[in-house]
Amino acid sequence: MLTRKQFEKFLSITVEYLPNILTIGFSVYIVLLSQTVKMSSDELLVWVLSLLGLLATSGLVERMGKLHRIEQFTESTHNYLIKREAKPSLDFIFQNRKSLPPLETRLQSAKEIVIAGGSLSRIVNEYLGYFEHKLQEGCNLKFLLIQPGSEAAKLVAEYVVYEVTDPLIYEGQIQNSLDTLYRLKQRYSNLVDIRTYQSVPPFGLLIIDPTKAHGSIQVELYTYAIPTRDRPEFIVQSSREPYWYKFFLEQFNQMWNQAKPWQPQQQSSSSGSPIP
Repeated sequence: MLTRKQFEKFLSITVEYLPNILTIGFSVYIVLLSQTVKMSSDELLVWVLSLLGLLATSGLVERMGKLHRIEQFTESTHNYLIKREAKPSLDFIFQNRKSLPPLETRLQSAKEIVIAGGSLSRIVNEYLGYFEHKLQEGCNLKFLLIQPGSEAAKLVAEYVVYEVTDPLIYEGQIQNSLDTLYRLKQRYSNLVDIRTYQSVPPFGLLIIDPTKAHGSIQVELYTYAIPTRDRPEFIVQSSREPYWYKFFLEQFNQMWNQAKPWQPQQQSSSSGSPIP
């Protein structure tokens, strides 16, 4: 049984070549008829006009078929050029967390993972076990968070984070993330680096294998009072967007170089006692 695609192809070929087949058949019929039946000039003229009509129909159908194929080729070429010029709609460039592939899938082959943001509360709580699994594989991890107790932490809590508006609660989330990551660092001291900085982050970054040719950077824009799951995000790749990849990597390096390595004694008095 023919599939739908095969049937459509068969129907298209039939429609295109049917007038030619009818014209040939009609011509043969006229020749044979003229040899067996005596026809008047008027009758012969009618047959000839009918044959010319078939020839005209055949030529018209053939031309329409060619024009259709040219139109399809032009459209596919146009789409290819748009894709090649890397100018698709922003609706295809920007995504949100819900539309991204699972984090475990994206980090599966990573040898170095760099994460920069505000409190990193969600990612630390949800993926702590997976981070430890990556550390057991020898993967290097870097974390860059806002300094708890800083003016930047207060501003982010009041104007950026949608889920929290109380600066003290937000600082507590930062502190919890730092405490958790530090315990991880105590077990894998050579593979984990933690730093804090006192600037309002313009975006969050998830960098995979930053020094490799296949490196990628996920950029999450820190919008005004928008739920975390709805923040616009996009991914740049070293091989595909070398200019912007270098730009965001340098942005991280500048923040990282100005940040301070985290130690438990850096906790503010409002954050509780240091970790033993």
